[in-house]
Amino acid sequence: MGNKLVVLSLVGVALWANTVQISQIDQLIEEIKKKRLGLSKTEIARLRDPFISEKIFQDKNETNATASSGQSKKNRLVLTSIFNNMARINGKWYRLNSKVGPYVLTKIADNYVVLRYKRKYIRLYLNGEKSKKSLFIIKSR
Repeated sequence: MGNKLVVLSLVGVALWANTVQISQIDQLIEEIKKKRLGLSKTEIARLRDPFISEKIFQDKNETNATASSGQSKKNRLVLTSIFNNMARINGKWYRLNSKVGPYVLTKIADNYVVLRYKRKYIRLYLNGEKSKKSLFIIKSR
């Protein structure tokens, strides 16, 4: 008789605990169903851009390289980011073997990319490691 009483009390405690969990879950679901309000458009417009450092670097890089190379901003290629197998050049993302103007993106390294047009190769660097574009020509054999 004592064992039956222990088993019966354990079953009762388990059922009570289960109903408590169910009521808590129901309460959470009701909270999720409530309409949530986000930020207004004006509040979003006032937020700081998380990529501001990239823009500052890009502007600084453009002025330095334009002054040193004599090229116009329109024709310049500026590498601002590298992520996995993609590179951001002049504000657009490119994958390996993509066309960047007349060039083809042939290599993406940790801190630079290589662009090819016919026998001309251009290496663009990140973070001002090399302030000028490297141009090298490979002669055919």
